[in-house]
Amino acid sequence: MDKSKRLYGLFGYLFIGIVAILTIYPVQKAAIETQMDKLPVDPGMSVETLAFMALLNPFILLLIALIIGYFIADKVSFVSIVLHRHVHSKIAWKPVLVSGGLLGVIFIGFDLLLRPFLPDVFTGPIQPPSFVPFISAILYGGVVEELLMRFGFMSLVTFLLWKVFQRAKHQPSNGVYIIAIVISALVFALGHYGATAAVTDMTPIVWIRMLVLNGLGGIVFGWLYWKDNLETAMIAHMMTHVAMNVITLVLSIFL
Repeated sequence: MDKSKRLYGLFGYLFIGIVAILTIYPVQKAAIETQMDKLPVDPGMSVETLAFMALLNPFILLLIALIIGYFIADKVSFVSIVLHRHVHSKIAWKPVLVSGGLLGVIFIGFDLLLRPFLPDVFTGPIQPPSFVPFISAILYGGVVEELLMRFGFMSLVTFLLWKVFQRAKHQPSNGVYIIAIVISALVFALGHYGATAAVTDMTPIVWIRMLVLNGLGGIVFGWLYWKDNLETAMIAHMMTHVAMNVITLVLSIFL
């Protein structure tokens, strides 16, 4: 019975993940339209076809992450409320609200602090948030990125570090979890290279912005995944985007 519930949870996350991936279609389409102007030859396919094909990569990665997490996460004491229903765990709302709000403030504040040194793409007039990019950030960032980087990648790194360096231990030490958090946060930050490079040149200050902001978020969400559960990390990630969009809306009104 428990196995069937876990499978229902797995397919539930797969369905939500597919919906979330589809929300980034407009972003992919716009990016491809920009890049096609720079291509020396015609790719022979429409922008729409290329945009849908670009969604295959995150879909395949999502499948891999779900399979890895399904078989490995609980072996290293990581918990998903949806998948591990036999474990008594609940969403830690205080860490969600505090971390999500603080990260939103830090991210916007860091951008404002670096504003004089950043390329034009980051320093234009502050616009009120748009609905579709906001929903995409909530679903893709909060669900897909957490399934990829925490449930899949961080679980795997923790398991491998444990089996390679601490095989004799009944469970991984705190040090293994911390190293796995840092590694997954770094990979998470580097994973934003493509999206960043598509809109601007990768100058040193842009590298710093990308690594610091995304790396900090990765560390916080990884810590919540370790100390609480996957869903707490997911909702904290969502709350970060909510906080950022609320702050942006306020700034667009008063600045």
